[in-house]
Amino acid sequence: MALNQSKAFSLRDIPSLDGRVAIVTGGSDGIGYATTLQLVLHGARVYIVARSSEKATQAIANMRQSAPEKSLDIHFLQADLQSLASVMQVAKRFNEKESNLDILINNAGIMAAPYGLTEDGYETQWQTNYLSPFLLTKSLLPTMTSTARKNGPARIINVVSDAAFVPITPDLDLENPNLDHLTGFMAPWKRYCHSKMAMVLLTHHLHTLVTRDDNAMNNIKTYAVHPGFVETNLQALDPTLLGKIVKFSVRWGLVPGKVSREDGARTTLACATSDEWPILEGSGGFFRPFGQRDKQGDALVEKGRESKMEERLWDASEQMLKDKGF
Repeated sequence: MALNQSKAFSLRDIPSLDGRVAIVTGGSDGIGYATTLQLVLHGARVYIVARSSEKATQAIANMRQSAPEKSLDIHFLQADLQSLASVMQVAKRFNEKESNLDILINNAGIMAAPYGLTEDGYETQWQTNYLSPFLLTKSLLPTMTSTARKNGPARIINVVSDAAFVPITPDLDLENPNLDHLTGFMAPWKRYCHSKMAMVLLTHHLHTLVTRDDNAMNNIKTYAVHPGFVETNLQALDPTLLGKIVKFSVRWGLVPGKVSREDGARTTLACATSDEWPILEGSGGFFRPFGQRDKQGDALVEKGRESKMEERLWDASEQMLKDKGF
């Protein structure tokens, strides 16, 4: 399955990140916590974006306690991904504080949540897993472009799932991204898969956009990352019997390939920091543990090439934002 194979990425392979600035959404828990900790331990200035101030403050305290000999450069920006206005505000606050952004990691997400609408009128998984990260990324692209001109490759990492490729994943529905017609116990999972498929397509389209020009913007690298099966709060949202079975299976290691949150962060960190050729050349692609490119993403892109699925997704996403005044 792997293309352009490189050795499995280890935490020991993370280079010095002194002078680098990063944003990690959902950086106060699970894989995001492990990712953030490694970035700051290796010298980056990291901004955690999270909804809960209390949780983020505790996470930062725990990180500092785990490395008392180091001065960790870590900060908190409060945002709710179920509010587009909140996402815009966090981008504005970041740009008021920093002129550079080397690494953007869209890590936050929800899984198989019961059907509900955000304050903006979008299904919660569609907005949290796709539309809000789209808005945040688009809002920060100018900063990343200028950073790439000065510092070399900037990186956008979208944490997705290989659920984007399972048979239950609906075709991309841009007329009704809320998928409110779906019923039954599998409906929340289908919406989850749909949102993750959109992120895989967005990742490749971003790569296409930033490499069309000959200027320094092509120093932005983009990656869709499947972290592996990690026990996190993601599995707690589906109240149905299926959700309980999934949570039990992951917790007790009944899912093949279950990894720790530290191992779950390895592929994200590989794409965010590695200068190995298979990583750099793999911009726009889908990566699985641990830092290996996988052809499933390429197959999805090829499937939609004739219908211009990526371009339609981008245009529809911009229209969704415009409809809400953004």
